[in-house]
Amino acid sequence: VSPEAQAIARDHLTEVLGPRYIPAQPPVYKSPNARAQDAHEAIRPTDVRLEPREIKHHLSPDQYKLYSLVWTRFMASQMASAEFLQRTVDVAAGRYVFRAVGREKLFVGYLKIYEGHSVVTKKAKETFLPPLAEGEKIDRLGEKAEQGFTQPPPHYTEASLVKTLEEKGIGRPSTYATIISTLLERGYVDRDQKNLMPTELGGIVVELLEANFQKIMDVEFTAGLEGELDEIEKGKFRWQEVLGRFYDDFKQALSTAEKQMKNVKKEVVETGEVCEKCGKPMVIRRGRFGKFIACSGFPECRNTREVPKEGQPAAPPQEPPQMLDETCEKCGSRMQLRKGRFGQFKACSSYPKCKNTKPVLAKLGVPCPEKGCSGEIVTRFSRNRRMFYGCCEYPKCTFTSWVRVAKGSCPTCGSYVVEKRTKNVLEAITCAAKGCGWTRPPDPETENKA
Repeated sequence: VSPEAQAIARDHLTEVLGPRYIPAQPPVYKSPNARAQDAHEAIRPTDVRLEPREIKHHLSPDQYKLYSLVWTRFMASQMASAEFLQRTVDVAAGRYVFRAVGREKLFVGYLKIYEGHSVVTKKAKETFLPPLAEGEKIDRLGEKAEQGFTQPPPHYTEASLVKTLEEKGIGRPSTYATIISTLLERGYVDRDQKNLMPTELGGIVVELLEANFQKIMDVEFTAGLEGELDEIEKGKFRWQEVLGRFYDDFKQALSTAEKQMKNVKKEVVETGEVCEKCGKPMVIRRGRFGKFIACSGFPECRNTREVPKEGQPAAPPQEPPQMLDETCEKCGSRMQLRKGRFGQFKACSSYPKCKNTKPVLAKLGVPCPEKGCSGEIVTRFSRNRRMFYGCCEYPKCTFTSWVRVAKGSCPTCGSYVVEKRTKNVLEAITCAAKGCGWTRPPDPETENKA
């Protein structure tokens, strides 16, 4: 905090609360991280005289909460300490000794600034103990036994993880956000409300790294390397020597890992299920996006499906593809009707030997308007998945239209006609020729309005 900001805060506190609430000298705080660079001033109010309650009506609820937090914490950091009287009493009862601790507030100090502000603080528990003399006897009024259980350590939150990184000397304030975002983006942890929950993938990665890169995974090694980087900045170490030592060890560990590290992607787990396409056993494999169920006959059979999550029923097996009365023009095998990410399509039954595919064309029941063509209009899709209308005889006939083609022709100019729709509701039949302008209302009995 700049000296100017401290001086303004002290003047305001003296004016509002009195000189008793400010220390004799402005407080100086040291970062818990010895390697913290402290290159930026702390987040603080630009004018401490703008108290949260006075400007509340100018702020949104979230803005008010944030400003109250910043203002009160900054002002509290410039105030005198709170004073407490702590009294400890040891009571001897046979071979047992019982201890009671009392805490009594003598001076409120910096806690005064939190009064009347919507900022959550940890309130110190106060237990009053009367003055007692050594050797004084006390009366036993009763006893109460309570059973306690050892609790496992809580899961990390973002805040507690950052605190641990600071304590271990790992990373810098500028890298903490990147560390957490990397854990989330790569699927090593999931966010459950405020908790960071380790995933199975995260556990596997940690297990493999600890088994093959023990030195690099050691917290003290990482913290020590951070310290050496600071010494390079100060000119005490040469960067070539530091990086040379690191690279020699890392190169050796990497070479060993390439030979000895197990390949989890090749490991398979039997499911007890049978592939509905070829009859071979189904197994669980690992891929780029996690576990999936696949046929053990890969690559001859490429049947796959998702692994059901906990608490969810298993996905039903995929239905076998429907055989069509149509032959593949490339190899002569029968064509099949399959389902893909964009819907149904035709594929050769000899896949993967033959990779011929054809789209399933939905016919509109409208003859192609091109002269001399005997085809019908069908729906097609462009490379960008935009639907258009064309002739089923493509590439022999190259007729296309972005607007749905209707039956009949224009009585004025003889051109083909199209449907005019608004929000998929048929409003009129119009001539497709530019400048003609012919139009008529749709026939409610023969033409679809939906």
